[in-house]
Amino acid sequence: MAFVERWRPHTNTFHMPFGEMTIMLYDIAVLLGIQVDVHMVVGNESVKAQLCEMLRVAQLS
Repeated sequence: MAFVERWRPHTNTFHMPFGEMTIMLYDIAVLLGIQVDVHMVVGNESVKAQLCEMLRVAQLS
């Protein structure tokens, strides 16, 4: 809950006591255990759909 309370959607950053923190694609890949290959998420359609749902973004075809 601490991260949820510190999230600022207008800047896409977390406001921490020591400053702002931005989550990068690499961070998401490490946290979720997914493989990232240059421009796209590598995995089956189910993995891509789950990732898009978790990140609340539209899935590209």
